[in-house]
Amino acid sequence: MGFNDSLKIAAQGLNAERIRMNIISSNLANINTDDAGNGLPYVKKEPLFKTVKFKNYFGVEVQKIENAKNPFSEKYDPGNPLANKAGYVKIPNISSIRELVDMISATRAYQADAQVIAESKAMAQASLKI
Repeated sequence: MGFNDSLKIAAQGLNAERIRMNIISSNLANINTDDAGNGLPYVKKEPLFKTVKFKNYFGVEVQKIENAKNPFSEKYDPGNPLANKAGYVKIPNISSIRELVDMISATRAYQADAQVIAESKAMAQASLKI
């Protein structure tokens, strides 16, 4: 693998994880949004990754961002103007624990890609000293 190849693959990974972190941040910021402007709560977003072939190696990129398929949760809040006749309000289908675990995973993957770039840079600098 060439120097530029490893940098390109690591940069693709950094970009994919950056997008993933932005989506997680958006999900966490909207965890209590019971009306997203359309009468429904905020819908959790999820990145869909795809493998990208680069010469004889593989990288990753975000193919698209999808809405989660799981149903909304409900909470009892009869005073809320969005409550149904039984007094329940639909709330986003987001688990803060799951989002935090995904954030840790994205952070670790980002750190790994950043380390690849740092090591590639160190190897290039060492080869210039020869």
